[in-house]
Amino acid sequence: MASDQEQHSHNNGIKQNIDQAADKAHEKVDQARDQAKEVVHDTVSQFEQQMQDIQTQVQQASIQFAEQADHATTVAGERMVNISHSLRGSGPATGLRADVAERAANTLEQTGAYLQHHDVSGMRSDLEKLIRKFPLESVLIGVGTGFWLARVLRNK
Repeated sequence: MASDQEQHSHNNGIKQNIDQAADKAHEKVDQARDQAKEVVHDTVSQFEQQMQDIQTQVQQASIQFAEQADHATTVAGERMVNISHSLRGSGPATGLRADVAERAANTLEQTGAYLQHHDVSGMRSDLEKLIRKFPLESVLIGVGTGFWLARVLRNK
């Protein structure tokens, strides 16, 4: 009988050792899982921060580009107005050439004033309105411009 009790006690000891080893293994697995979650969370956080930094840089570059484009159109508009004044002052006083010079000066002045007083987004909005108002003409102008550019670039 003693040997059955010893055997039973020995089996209980082995079972306890196995249970303890299983508990330790579960703890190690839980620790590894928690560490992996932390690493993934940290990596995702770093990635999100980098994406926010990139987005901020792109927004700043976009704003800077828009400001430069607006400045360039304003300067171009001022130059066109100045050219229109020069054209009026240096052209003939009467006759067909005077009429043509006056029309050219008026067109330059109007275009220059438009460029001075509208930013790039306003010009885009105006262009969209024109395209919606004259869709067929817009397509024809686009095709013609594309054809002309292709010929010019092919010859170079």
